[in-house]
Amino acid sequence: MTEDLYFIPVLDKAFRQTKPGVALKDAFDEIKRLGKQEQYREGFVNFVRFMGQICKYQELRKSDSMRQLIAEIATETFDGTEKEKQVIIKVIMSRAEFKAECETICKEAGVDQDKYTDVVIQVFCQKRLIGEKAFTKIPDRKSIEGILPGSYMFRLNIGRVIWQGNLTGKDLIWIEAFGAKRLDLAAETEDIKRIPTRKIVLLGGYVVLRTFAGVESGSIEVELTK
Repeated sequence: MTEDLYFIPVLDKAFRQTKPGVALKDAFDEIKRLGKQEQYREGFVNFVRFMGQICKYQELRKSDSMRQLIAEIATETFDGTEKEKQVIIKVIMSRAEFKAECETICKEAGVDQDKYTDVVIQVFCQKRLIGEKAFTKIPDRKSIEGILPGSYMFRLNIGRVIWQGNLTGKDLIWIEAFGAKRLDLAAETEDIKRIPTRKIVLLGGYVVLRTFAGVESGSIEVELTK
């Protein structure tokens, strides 16, 4: 379990006790204690947001209440903030039974469930979403074309930013990347055309970004390795 959702196993353990009411008090104390540590501060903020929404539906473990919350997320009728929505999605994806419920509701409602069940990489340029790629199998790689120099951000659809920075002409424009080499040299073989100009390894090698240069614009390849 990631540190931004550290409270889930603590709550789960409490609910499994013979006297969950008593255990929950201790669980809340532990969550608050851990939340004071640097690595758990974001997780504690997520806990507060999550419990604020759960209070609207009474007990976390009541299936009807949780089903209603999942249904609102799946059918995009949730009336909370975008940050609260992303936290709820994280919780849904962290529990097999919640995830399965979300998939069922999406199917029943005719809603595209890829953005909740698959790994989705979103690409922003100058804070504007310019493309996203859903990975239904791993390992796999996908490309986004027509990329121009600028400020970029790569984000998971659950809201986590995995990289942000500048992509320059040397990354994306052939004449800047390869200097005096003529562009028609790239047309000789596919191997030459597919020489990456930059490689960015993220999340311990789980995600790899590669840039490729073109005549007027370049492309970005996103690879999920494992």
